[in-house]
Amino acid sequence: ERSSSKPGTVLAAEKRGASIFRRSAGVSEASVSIVVLPGALLTAVAGIVEPMAAANEALGRAAYKYRSLVSDDSGVQMGGGMLLSGEVFDTHASPPQNAVLIGGQAPLKPQEHEHDLALRSTLSRWSRHGTRIIAVGDSMITAFAALGTPDAASVFWSRRTLVEELHPDLEIRETLYTVDRHMITCAGRGGAFDMILSDIHAVHGRATASRVADALLLGHYREGEGAQRSILVGNPTIGNRSVRAVVALIERNLETPLKLGEISSRINVSQRQLERLFHMEYGMSPGRYYLKRRLERAHDLLMFTRLPLHEI
Repeated sequence: ERSSSKPGTVLAAEKRGASIFRRSAGVSEASVSIVVLPGALLTAVAGIVEPMAAANEALGRAAYKYRSLVSDDSGVQMGGGMLLSGEVFDTHASPPQNAVLIGGQAPLKPQEHEHDLALRSTLSRWSRHGTRIIAVGDSMITAFAALGTPDAASVFWSRRTLVEELHPDLEIRETLYTVDRHMITCAGRGGAFDMILSDIHAVHGRATASRVADALLLGHYREGEGAQRSILVGNPTIGNRSVRAVVALIERNLETPLKLGEISSRINVSQRQLERLFHMEYGMSPGRYYLKRRLERAHDLLMFTRLPLHEI
C-alpha cells in the first residue's frame, strides 16, 4: 500500500521487475481476463497480450492464461475501426484473479446505458472478492465509477486536463503506470508493454524478460514511474533545453495563455532567439505552436466531456 499520500510518492511495484498480476500462493501462473471496451486501441491490446504470449513461448508452458471479453457476440469496435471478437462478457461469472480493462478515446463521463452500469456493478463485485483491477487508457474512468477514485493514477498526457475536470482531487501522473491501493492504472499504448514486462521480470526472471523484449523488438523496458514524453522531462539528449522548457510552460498554461515576452523572460532567452530555436525544432513559431495546442485541447474538451461550449 501507499506509504505516503504526498505527490510523487512511488510504490515499490512501480519499479522495474515488480509483479503486476495477482497469483495463488506458491504458483507462478497468472490468470488474466481482458475486458475490451469500445474504442480500445490496438497498441494497448497488443501491449497486454503480446508480452504474455511471448513469455509463454519462451518458457515453453502456459505461464499466462488469458482470454478477451467483449460486450456482445458481434464483437467490439476498436479505435482504429477494426472489429475484435472474444468471449461475451458474463456479469454473473465467477470473479477472475486479474481483470484488465482496455478502453480508447471515449467520452470521459461514465455512460449510463445498461451495459456500462452492468460492467461497473460487476467490477465492484469482482474487487470485493479479491480481483486485481488493472485499468488501461480511458477505461480507468469506468473503473473509478465502479471502485471509487484512487489516490493517484497514470493518465495519458493529452488527457490530463480532461481527467482533472472530472476528478480534481486525483493525483495525476504523466507516468507509464501507477500501483494504488484500489487498482493499477496504465496510461496505455506503449506503456502496457512495459507493465507486463515488469511482471515477467518479477516472476520469471530478468533473462526471460530480456528474451521477450528482444522478441518484440523493444530492446529494453521502462519502470512504471518512467515519463511518457521525453521532451518534457529534461532529457539532455533530445531537443533543445530552452525549447523543452517552453513546451513545458505551454502545457501547464493552456487555459490561461502566457504572452511570448513572459515566456522568454522566464526561460532567460530573447524572443528572437526563441523564435529561431522553435522553428528549428518544430518548423513553426512558438505562438503558432501555442495556438495549435490550445485548439487541440478545446477539441478534446468538446469531443470527450460534457462541458458547455461557453465554458470551453
